Amino acid sequence: MIDDDGIFDAFIDPTPEDHKLCRKCQVVKPLTEFNKNSNVGGYRSDCKECSKAHRKQYYADNSDHIKEKNRRYWNKHIEKRKASYREKFPQIQAQRKEYRAKNKDKSKTYNKEWYDKNLKHDKKKQKEKNLKHYFNLTLDQFNDMVKTQDNKCKICTKELDMAKGTHVDHDHNTGKVRGVLCHPCNTKLGWYEKNSTGVENYLSTSTEVDVKDLIPSHAFLH
Repeated sequence: MIDDDGIFDAFIDPTPEDHKLCRKCQVVKPLTEFNKNSNVGGYRSDCKECSKAHRKQYYADNSDHIKEKNRRYWNKHIEKRKASYREKFPQIQAQRKEYRAKNKDKSKTYNKEWYDKNLKHDKKKQKEKNLKHYFNLTLDQFNDMVKTQDNKCKICTKELDMAKGTHVDHDHNTGKVRGVLCHPCNTKLGWYEKNSTGVENYLSTSTEVDVKDLIPSHAFLH
């Protein structure tokens, strides 16, 4: 660049070393506002805010195509993804628990807003979502299971009361669904699985105790 005196001055970039110009919003921001580019090293040319807005708009314009692509991939690799999810499930649970503990108010507000928007007035939709999310079951598959059990709890064989709540029981290690239980049986089974070793040891080692041995001898003198 040549100044008024006809002297050539080298162009000096005014951007600080720890900042970068976003090519989309044309705002100079700190490098922390940019995602790293693992392919070429350094940082992406657009800032996190612009990148997020672009992805959101792209999804809105191509949501049907993206959902169909994800659905095809899921169906093609369903067993592999199930196995991977089961393997990582304890770690995922721990991460979710830690996040909720650190963001109680935020999580509570988000969950309430999502519930009010999607499920508050549609119990059937809520049940379908839970069955699919936790057990990969459809509502029709669940109803077929109940019908196969003659509408009775698989443990106590009492009539299942849909109004009071029924529970899909599954193996927490393998994820395999075992049956439909009433609320009391599901609760007791969960407790037993956590304490089975102690219960079995107690039953195998305990001996009968004479009640008289537990009462002081002087009590029989009166």
